[in-house]
Amino acid sequence: MIDMRRKIKWTIRIIIVLIIGIILINKAITNSRFKANFDTPKNRYEAWEQDLTFFKDNYFKVCKSFPKDSVDKALILIDSIKNNINGLSDNKIQLLLSKCVSMANDAHTSVHFGKCNRIPLRFYLFDDGLFVIKVKRGFEEYLGYKVNRISDKTISELISIADSYMSGNDSWNRYKSSYFLASPDFYEGIGLTQQSDSIKIEFVSNKDTIVNYLKSDKRTDYSDEYDSWRDLAITNTLIFDTTNWVHLKKDNSLLYLSKPNEPAFFTRIDSIKALYVSVNTSTKISGFVKEIEQEIGKNNYQNLIIDFRLNGGGNYLQQAAFSKIIPKSFEGNIFIITGNGTFSAGICTVARLKYYSGEKAVVIGQEVGDRLKFWAEGKQFRLPNSRIRIRAATGYHDWQNNNYIPFKSFWINIFFGVPAKDLSLDYKVKNTFADYKNGIDKVLSKITTLHNTQYSQ
Repeated sequence: MIDMRRKIKWTIRIIIVLIIGIILINKAITNSRFKANFDTPKNRYEAWEQDLTFFKDNYFKVCKSFPKDSVDKALILIDSIKNNINGLSDNKIQLLLSKCVSMANDAHTSVHFGKCNRIPLRFYLFDDGLFVIKVKRGFEEYLGYKVNRISDKTISELISIADSYMSGNDSWNRYKSSYFLASPDFYEGIGLTQQSDSIKIEFVSNKDTIVNYLKSDKRTDYSDEYDSWRDLAITNTLIFDTTNWVHLKKDNSLLYLSKPNEPAFFTRIDSIKALYVSVNTSTKISGFVKEIEQEIGKNNYQNLIIDFRLNGGGNYLQQAAFSKIIPKSFEGNIFIITGNGTFSAGICTVARLKYYSGEKAVVIGQEVGDRLKFWAEGKQFRLPNSRIRIRAATGYHDWQNNNYIPFKSFWINIFFGVPAKDLSLDYKVKNTFADYKNGIDKVLSKITTLHNTQYSQ
């Protein structure tokens, strides 16, 4: 019996060593394909030709998320770009590269647009329209204005146009649009304007319509399309310039936006006998699980509210214990709040939370920013001259059925994956500008109503 146990242990060890060896070899091969060996380009044409050649020859060997027919279509598009370099601006080439990458139909397989020039206004797309929520000093008159048209296109038309250039589902692309719609680079890149220094915007204020041309501004922040939600928060240390901006809101009346720079926090909501937990990013939070367990243990909570609206991802393994232990240790209702900015590792953790919560789970808010089956992991593929970053996805996730496919699935999911089935909303709650401006969180209002009716004990 003892010998059999030893054999089983050694068999498991050998299998683990083989898996690690295969992963390391694959990583070494992958890394070698990220190296570009070109002479210094003599001009713009040669620089782009090198970048496009490097992309065509290497990217599709590394990125695993492309179906075969999509690769063929992407290669045709790359050749058309190479044949017309001098007829295309830098912005247009980058947008066409994004269109090429979006053919994978995967949100993680994407071009990064973190260096787009933008006008001195910050927009956010609510369910009732696009509104100005933050401005550079000197532009305060625009605060609270609704944006009706840009470059003579309605916001719906612009989102539809952008969709063909961007990777991801409708929810994720609507979320990211708050970033792109303030960028003259974007409008020039998709061919709506001839220059990238300004854009024509039609505003609505009360019943008045105002049309102005706004010029792009020197960037003083480094937020990007993945951090669109950060403009909603008043206090935000993840930008360089915190003094030259004026925000629409003057206080942190919305709980979920009250601590944007903390990875997570929790607080009591006594009126509904709830513990509210906000998890803003998927990272390691020392002692967090134990603190929540202790808080639950010493109080008679009926509701546990876990808010993932701002969680754009990270490493879901860092919160694997949280997503399993907490729902199992709580006997009441577990409200899981999601939004269109809930993405990547945030979705993984939400899937685990729902699975381990079982019938206690109530998913509320807005649709998450991706499907339950998606590609992720991998690394940034950087073009040698333009330095454009393009994500190459190498690990497949299936949080719907947890079907593990060797050499395709992200290997760690064999230990942590769960079949969450779906993350469909039990209660969809609109996110409107009027509520945001007035400090009303309709999600918490809905949970309060549910507590006072069918979920009350």
